[in-house]
Amino acid sequence: ENDSYILKAAEECSDVIIAWGKSENTNQRIATRAEQVIQLLSPYAEKLKVITDGKRSLLHPLTPSLRSAWHLKSWSDYKKECSTESDK
Repeated sequence: ENDSYILKAAEECSDVIIAWGKSENTNQRIATRAEQVIQLLSPYAEKLKVITDGKRSLLHPLTPSLRSAWHLKSWSDYKKECSTESDK
């Protein structure tokens, strides 16, 4: 049922902010669900954004460095950045 609400919201908004933080790196259940949600939202890939503080990306919205302002980066730029970092 959650998926239908996620899709409805994605359809109606201009930006979809991915903001579950880095917990997917340490929790396999979160990683699995995160991948499912990204696949679910693939028709809206151009709307996907991650929160950044200018140095780090895919941050939780309550991260202290974000409390004064959020900066958004496109999901595609974030993924390119990740693949570049993994190549190093």
